[in-house]
Amino acid sequence: MDLIVLPAYVTILSTWDFDLSIANSPGEGAEPGRSNSTGPRMTLTRALRLVCLLSNVLGVIGAIQLEFPDHDAVFAIKGLIIRRFGARYLDQIELSYVPLDHDGPDEATVETRHGRVHVAASSASSMGFALHTYLKQAVHTQLDWDIHELALPHELPSLSSPISLKKATKYSYYLNVCTTSYSMWSWKWPQWEAHLDWMALNGINMPLAFVGQEKVWLETFKKFNVSTSNILHFFSGAAFQAWGRMGNVRGSWGPFGEIPMSFIEEQHELQKQILARMREFGMIPALPAFAGHVPEEMETLHPHAQIRRATQWGSFPLIHTNVSVVEPTDPLFLEIGRVFLETQTALYNYTSGLYQADMYNELKPPSFEDSYLAQSSKAVIDSMRAADPKATWLMQGWLFFFMRKVWSNNRIKAYLSGVPDDQLIMLDLWSDAVPIWRITKNYFGKSWIYCVLHNFGGQHGMTGNLEQLAVGPIEARQLSDGRMIGMGLSMEAIFQNYVVYALALDMMWQNTTVNVYKWVPAYVYQRYHSSNYHAQKAWTFLSHSVYSTLMPNPNLVIERPRWRLDLGKNNKTKFNGEFHLAASAVSRALHEFLRASDDDANLAQVDSFQYDIVDVTREMLNGVMFVYYNKLNDIYWGLTDDAPPGAVCALTKQIKEVIEEMDAILKTNRAFLLGPWLEAAKSFGASTSNVQYFEYQARNQITQWGEKNNNALNDYAAKQWAGLVKDYYLKRWSIWLDSICASPTPRHSWNHTTAEDYRNKTMDEHLDEFEQTWQLQSKSYATHPGGNTVEVARALYIKYANIT
Repeated sequence: MDLIVLPAYVTILSTWDFDLSIANSPGEGAEPGRSNSTGPRMTLTRALRLVCLLSNVLGVIGAIQLEFPDHDAVFAIKGLIIRRFGARYLDQIELSYVPLDHDGPDEATVETRHGRVHVAASSASSMGFALHTYLKQAVHTQLDWDIHELALPHELPSLSSPISLKKATKYSYYLNVCTTSYSMWSWKWPQWEAHLDWMALNGINMPLAFVGQEKVWLETFKKFNVSTSNILHFFSGAAFQAWGRMGNVRGSWGPFGEIPMSFIEEQHELQKQILARMREFGMIPALPAFAGHVPEEMETLHPHAQIRRATQWGSFPLIHTNVSVVEPTDPLFLEIGRVFLETQTALYNYTSGLYQADMYNELKPPSFEDSYLAQSSKAVIDSMRAADPKATWLMQGWLFFFMRKVWSNNRIKAYLSGVPDDQLIMLDLWSDAVPIWRITKNYFGKSWIYCVLHNFGGQHGMTGNLEQLAVGPIEARQLSDGRMIGMGLSMEAIFQNYVVYALALDMMWQNTTVNVYKWVPAYVYQRYHSSNYHAQKAWTFLSHSVYSTLMPNPNLVIERPRWRLDLGKNNKTKFNGEFHLAASAVSRALHEFLRASDDDANLAQVDSFQYDIVDVTREMLNGVMFVYYNKLNDIYWGLTDDAPPGAVCALTKQIKEVIEEMDAILKTNRAFLLGPWLEAAKSFGASTSNVQYFEYQARNQITQWGEKNNNALNDYAAKQWAGLVKDYYLKRWSIWLDSICASPTPRHSWNHTTAEDYRNKTMDEHLDEFEQTWQLQSKSYATHPGGNTVEVARALYIKYANIT
């Protein structure tokens, strides 16, 4: 409990009479609860001492009690060192487990002893973080999501002084329920093993563990007499399982049938490997639990049970949404929830005691009566505790933001009231932008975790407010009255904006605010293994522009073309003066990157440096596209008087050229290729039909995101990948641009105020046909990069730098 609440207690306590003498304490001859002395009134000093005692006691009331698994931290990190660094470094690194003498956050130290790097820590995850901190500070190298190569010297350097680390809060959470679909659905053990090592090196101790849960649901629903065929029909597609698990959608759309049983079995075996490694690292995995969603067949199998239909989601047709839901007041809810957890525990021969479930993710409850809301949440925790008496519920707070108009504070309070304070942890999913913890006064007494959401669908775009991130978690903890018990990363997808997440991970171990303009140069040195002046200057431009705001720059390449894209969904291509400032800074940053590569030929070969050159060039071309598109608007609609003849067609040609040249820079780096995404998906196919199923899943997610859902989620998970840019976005834009060039005369006034006014039904039908055709294609794309990143970027800089 923070000191901010102490004055109120002092006011109360100073009016009371107490005798704190040891002789008269209970157990020493005094009657409990009664004083045998007529001693003096309590002094302020004594009052403060009692306040501290009461603060400690009250801090325990409602406190979350999770048990970290027993683990051999030294053994776990030695295995990591062999996998990621090489066995020869074991002789240079000494590891020691030092248990905490308190129940607080982890601690660790790194120092040089007798020529060896000595890491002492209270857990495997803190030992991993300490080791990674040493690599960043002393060796100037790091690992990130893409597992960029570490630059390790033959002999590890000594430290001039020890590094002492203490975690800011006890728990470091990782992943969003969507991440496993947007980024990881086609991973196999090699990717997961490397990623789990990355988690350990970054101090993660509370990861979401959602892989392979369909096997548990299958076995659970079979116990309620649901047929295997109906269960498979209920499961969402392989690339869309996140939304099936949350009750948003059901079934696989597309022409290639239902999810193959082989995929379910393979994912189940993968989950067992993942859980074993998480336990080896001493992590507490957040496992799935029942939130009410069931196959449609349950309605006929249990006719007396109260089973309703959830609301429509994502404009999907009935066949793929309006999921059957067991009413939380029905005994069947408790029974299914209990059986699911018991089945899960039996299949894994393990449970963590921490369970994640969302009842109303972007879905309205059937009633907002206080009693119903409280009964709803109570049913979830009761079903968990029926199987696991120590169960703790981990809930996303996204619903309270997404439907803020209906989730008033009173309703939120009623919903949360159904769960005791010591049995629920809230994930404040978007703390860096929309802190629900603040609106709800720390979730009305529940424990919560500060999360960095930042990204939606995995779209590319350089953005992030580093200054806010360097301060926000510290301020939140100070204002949380002890209820902020952790910090986490909750991005919908990974592999983008690495700097944002690197800072967020560091903030999990910061007890004071961070000076971003000192932190960024250190980050650059670690990322490139070089302190090159021009590389540092490039990041000065970036940190003062695109990384000083949460407003993403326009990304028109991935937009479905039409007029007035500034009137699109959420005004995400909104015209604003900040864009021109950011676009100029991006171009200047690219210039500095190119100068850095001229300065240092070795730097130009560093994989993370090459990645950033591609990313910055891609961002610059987005800005060029924005400028050309606006010029086309102005000329076509007669908003400028100095357009020469043929200007409309000239601009349509320039726009197509920019998109094609974006593809050229993207194909120089493997991280920006479509091929690996498709090939990973196809690798699950045991037969030709299965290959088609998985390829369709992969193609559909990053383009149309659904079927017959009025394009509601079209391009939500769009990616700027070579192959996709040229064969999908360029061709889609060409259909529209060619029609503009063919009839360069506007049909109506520019002054409409809604996007719908600028739609052309015939054009939309052409675009629909193209998009649907692309879903079914089977063209293979490169899985290895081609071309010289620096030289392609240089040519594009020379051509376009002055446009923005």
